Amino acid sequence: MADPTKEQDEGVPVLDPAMLEAVVEMIGPDEPAAIVDLIDTFVDDSSQQITVMGVSFRAGDWKTLHRIAHSMKSSSATFGAMRMSALCAQLESSARDNCAAGGCGELIEQIEDEYKRVAIAISVERARFAV
Repeated sequence: MADPTKEQDEGVPVLDPAMLEAVVEMIGPDEPAAIVDLIDTFVDDSSQQITVMGVSFRAGDWKTLHRIAHSMKSSSATFGAMRMSALCAQLESSARDNCAAGGCGELIEQIEDEYKRVAIAISVERARFAV
């Protein structure tokens, strides 16, 4: 089985360490509890947002789907989950057009799969700061 914290098929690492370190520097490396809380919030919020994506897609609620995809695009990039961010950007664009070209359901599945890899990889990073 492939290491979920390493590069995926596109050669993009699950987490860009420089982006994650920028978050650590912004919070302050001497604030490990705050870093852990921020990581936990990202993981929990992302999980909830993926659920809302699926519900919104099935309901044809393109406005909510677009908003959630936009939010996840930004938060994923902040934490260095660049592939997840790119998938969210694709979904955001498709949702803006009411998913008329199709593929939104598949994108949500890809985002969910990538989220699983991100959650594993970021838990490894989180362990550095757990008190």
